[in-house]
Amino acid sequence: MRRYLCCVLLVIFSAHGSGSLAQSQHAWAASDTQRVRILIEEGNAFAGADGDSAAYFLDQAMALSNKIDYTVGVVKSLAAKGRLSSATGAYKDALLFFTQAIPLYDAYTARDRNRVYTGVYNSIGSAYQSLGNFNKAGNYYIKAAGEASKDSSLNNLRAYIYSSLGGVFIQLGQPEKAIGYFNSAQHLASAAKDYHTLGYVLSNKGVYYEETNQLDSAELTYKTALELSEQYNDERTVLTCLNNLGALQMKREHYKEAIPYFEKTLALTKGNLYLRVNGPLYFLGVANYYLGNYKKAEDFLVTALKEANETGQSEMNMDVHNILAMVYAAKSDYRNAYAHQKIYERMKDSLSGIEAANNVNALETKYRTAEKDRQIAEKKLQIAKQEVNIQKKTALVWIFSSAGLLLLGLLGLLYRSYRQRQKLHKERLRTLQQEKEIELLQAMMEGEERERIRIAHELHDGISSQVSAMKVYLSTIKNQHKELNSNHEFQQVVNMLNETANDIRKTAHNLMPESLTRQGLAAAARSFCEQITNGGKTTVEFQAYGDFNDLQGNLALLLYRIIQELLNNIVKHAEATQAIILLYREGDKLQLTVEDNGVGISHDDKEEGGLGLASLEAKVRSLNGIFSVETLENKGTTIYIELQISEEKKNLNYENSDSHYR
Repeated sequence: MRRYLCCVLLVIFSAHGSGSLAQSQHAWAASDTQRVRILIEEGNAFAGADGDSAAYFLDQAMALSNKIDYTVGVVKSLAAKGRLSSATGAYKDALLFFTQAIPLYDAYTARDRNRVYTGVYNSIGSAYQSLGNFNKAGNYYIKAAGEASKDSSLNNLRAYIYSSLGGVFIQLGQPEKAIGYFNSAQHLASAAKDYHTLGYVLSNKGVYYEETNQLDSAELTYKTALELSEQYNDERTVLTCLNNLGALQMKREHYKEAIPYFEKTLALTKGNLYLRVNGPLYFLGVANYYLGNYKKAEDFLVTALKEANETGQSEMNMDVHNILAMVYAAKSDYRNAYAHQKIYERMKDSLSGIEAANNVNALETKYRTAEKDRQIAEKKLQIAKQEVNIQKKTALVWIFSSAGLLLLGLLGLLYRSYRQRQKLHKERLRTLQQEKEIELLQAMMEGEERERIRIAHELHDGISSQVSAMKVYLSTIKNQHKELNSNHEFQQVVNMLNETANDIRKTAHNLMPESLTRQGLAAAARSFCEQITNGGKTTVEFQAYGDFNDLQGNLALLLYRIIQELLNNIVKHAEATQAIILLYREGDKLQLTVEDNGVGISHDDKEEGGLGLASLEAKVRSLNGIFSVETLENKGTTIYIELQISEEKKNLNYENSDSHYR
């Protein structure tokens, strides 16, 4: 069940007046600058109720500021337009305004730059979070936290940012990381006795308790946040708490009890653009569906879908399509049910959060590392001052030593050049032979991959769609005949159909692994090993050491197919319970070791190249690689592969229009 995480725009772009900017070279007319300030104030005043009027005044302020070269006015106008766009759900427009404002902040003094950069980075992160782009949201929240940490007076802003960053990790399905940020935010707000901020933090922390199934703690936290927010007139956090309390009742399947929370949320947002949210419409649609009020459910969900499309909220859009498919199926409108189910399946595939989670985790690590590096740098500075005198005394010694080493180096280079000329002819002949073998291997792989792509399309677009339609039809039958809920045979058929759909999806993606293009060799191989382990027959441990990001095209695909082939052999023939995959990269050397505890490979199979080993060995040796097999009966098998990765092999590619199959 979706929860509504609260994220805020820190309204600090105009916290400092015109004196904060280095503008002394300009001599504006006092009447013009005063008019700009009045226009911005008028725009902000209309923003809550009349977006068109607010936009008109802000456009006038922007035009006049540009005309008189008044940078303060431009900055404040862009910030106000960004906040207005975010409030009305035009998050892409908001991103445009905020990013246009960033270069202008360079004119601020060093002290003020920390504050304004903290605000704009947080606002950009909030817009990306609303659009469902958690990777970029986490990036900008971490940037904002880095700026805020440079000035202790910004601790209250850090509390907001940490809470928002915790929300990103909740949405990425990593509550264990989120709780650390929520606790830090709560500590900062409590220490400052900033109860307005504390209410906001607790509204997000309650989501952590709900995600970890601590429902009583979640309800208590939401209610505490609601009381603080009502006391300090924080209307947006009040809406968040009401929404989440309703969602909590939905999770407990108390649908009637949930509806008043969402109705109150809608009532509070009526006529106020800054408080407009999509969550209540979606939840009211879900609640009415489960209560059997299909017409009401349809009306709420269609409105929610319209607003989600207008604001570009892809995650909300996907959820609405899913429930609408169920509503139309219950109304026996199978055509619409099937259409929405197809859209939901397509969006579900495209909104995979694995890569975003990995990228945000990497950014978090960089941020924490940067904090430690800064502390270390300060200590090193003190040590460096003490070492300056010693370095001056030893300078002459280093000069003479360097001259001697340089002379030896030149002699060495001359000798090496002579040796290289002797080897050059032999190297060219060997390179030509290797290029021919690589071209042959590339042609073979192109043919194999075209066939895999064709089969994958047939599975995904043909059989998978038919199975999805069958699932919708069975769901409708179950809703219309309640006695089937306790029918074991009927439930077993439904479960078998779900398993078949999952198997088809896995097979299609294994035939043309999207994860290889999106995540790289190591992540794609790890994902495949996890699929084998989840099959329950063989537990596969995958370990990767080194950098594999520069391995692209057919080379990465070749290594991935080798791992696939060897693991499939283990599952089908080795009768193994455990297997280990070790992928190691050091410089240009790449090593792959695959080991299992199965029955081993018979002498005849090994000699005759059975189980596809001969084909794998030919591919490896065509790249001048090493391929060895060690096996003992009932003791298992170890296969070792080693390749030297040259620049030519890194870029071994072929063009194929279907290479980005979904």
